[in-house]
Amino acid sequence: MTADTSSTVHPRRPGVDAEAVGGLVLAVVFGGAFWLAHDWDHQAAIFPLCTSAAGFLLAVGLVVRAFASRRMRAEADTPHEEVTAEDNLEYVFQTASARQWVVALAWFGGFFVALWVLGLYAAALVFTVAYLRTQDRRSWLFAIVYALILVAVLYGAFTVLLAKPVPPGYFGLV
Repeated sequence: MTADTSSTVHPRRPGVDAEAVGGLVLAVVFGGAFWLAHDWDHQAAIFPLCTSAAGFLLAVGLVVRAFASRRMRAEADTPHEEVTAEDNLEYVFQTASARQWVVALAWFGGFFVALWVLGLYAAALVFTVAYLRTQDRRSWLFAIVYALILVAVLYGAFTVLLAKPVPPGYFGLV
């Protein structure tokens, strides 16, 4: 006589929380950046120290939130609201095809090549318009306005407020 295992209920093992892992990785990256920036000249280290400290604190906050929400979900007996597949980041990563990964990484790499060749402002303008038109299928008007606002924010942040140089690019376009 064999045992009927079809009605046996196996307890669900808790999976790895993507937010917690991502937060820990970001905390290590930003913590390392903060540590490395301490060796720089004081004037040159101000911006990297501030941004890496803020990034570290936000990453730690993400880890704390991930563990707190996990504990609250475990304690709650009521079902949570349904998350659609397009809103679930884990679902997107699990179901993305190899072609989608290659396209995403090509865009990512392409931006850094454009940054090296064109400089920050021109690369941001060209890349944003190209991406919004080809990948997000936005109108020309939306893509251009969005790109101009992005370049204005970058210019205001780095050139006006911080008075810090930005990558000029191979051709010196700044």
